[in-house]
Amino acid sequence: MTRRVTLPATAEVRTALDRLRESESSTGRRPNTVALARSLGLANTTFRRNFPTIVEELSAPRPRTAIVDEVGEPPAGSLRDVNRRLRAENRQLREQQELACAQIQRLTIDCQQLREQLEQVTNVGQIRPMTPSRQPR
Repeated sequence: MTRRVTLPATAEVRTALDRLRESESSTGRRPNTVALARSLGLANTTFRRNFPTIVEELSAPRPRTAIVDEVGEPPAGSLRDVNRRLRAENRQLREQQELACAQIQRLTIDCQQLREQLEQVTNVGQIRPMTPSRQPR
């Protein structure tokens, strides 16, 4: 059986959140739902179940300030967007490489089969390249 927990009012939760945000500047750590729930004496799941709007607010990505490169211009997209695009390109290139390898293997097998069929039909054997011992002097 679970114990009955008295829930704090939304105003109390907001006050606790403001305190965590103030301490963020000194600690450098962003407030999260676990820290907020602990400061209120609640379990994380209880907090998440009863205050979903605050949980969404905490889990929303932070607005980032524009990063300026050495030239003094902000990058075209955020680092997360660039990474996502590069991962997608890598995945696409890997798939294309696998297809190309499969095509080469298939063409190699087809070529060998065609050579064997040609040798059988014409009754001509394959001419092997000369080894160094058979080359003219």
